[in-house]
Amino acid sequence: MQKKTIREARKLITYDTKEFCVNRLIDLVQNSRLILSDREETQAWTQKEKSKFIESLLLRIQIPILCFSQTENNTLEIIDGYQRVKTLVEFCNDQFSLVELSIVSDVNGCLFNDLPDRIKEQLLSNTMRAIVLDLKTREEIKKELYERFNKN
Repeated sequence: MQKKTIREARKLITYDTKEFCVNRLIDLVQNSRLILSDREETQAWTQKEKSKFIESLLLRIQIPILCFSQTENNTLEIIDGYQRVKTLVEFCNDQFSLVELSIVSDVNGCLFNDLPDRIKEQLLSNTMRAIVLDLKTREEIKKELYERFNKN
């Protein structure tokens, strides 16, 4: 009986796992194909937290998986990863400079366009993994997944 229940529950969550280059994520947001709806109930990241995230990407440190959901109008909605994607868009649009970095401190004070071209290209070509939920995924499942991603 238990196995049948698990099997049925698994059918409620259908998804693909995809890799997105940073420049592709930014392009999707700027062309309104990736919707920055803030599901997250966390406080907005500080400039230091944003900077540490960018530093992690510059160092090619694997970041936690993003979670998107397909929508009826063929766009993607962010389920988990809002702060990360928003930070990428803001930084690449020169909306904040890097501060208080301890490992790559030579770029402290830099906006995106202040970085050497080689570093900008490396950042933009960095890939991030995302789960993309199927269009049929119910809203309560999306909420449950968000909570699970953020409780563990």
